[in-house]
Amino acid sequence: MQDYRLKRAIAEDGSIVLKGLPFRPGERVEIIVRQIGGKAGKPYSSRGGTSESSDPFGGVAGKDWDSLGEGSRRGSVSADY
Repeated sequence: MQDYRLKRAIAEDGSIVLKGLPFRPGERVEIIVRQIGGKAGKPYSSRGGTSESSDPFGGVAGKDWDSLGEGSRRGSVSADY
């Protein structure tokens, strides 16, 4: 399936007219409308920015695991059956 990209302005009545499309009459198509320009969000908005972490290689929830006790860790075996 091939995509066709067209850029059109919205008419005063809120409609869009598409002419000369390469499809047969009655053929079903999907239409996606996306705003161009304007105030749309930028993809990858954090790219090029900086962030800091006090412990970038530390575990995220290490203290939480310790509070659950030794037998609560996945894969650990408890002798207290």
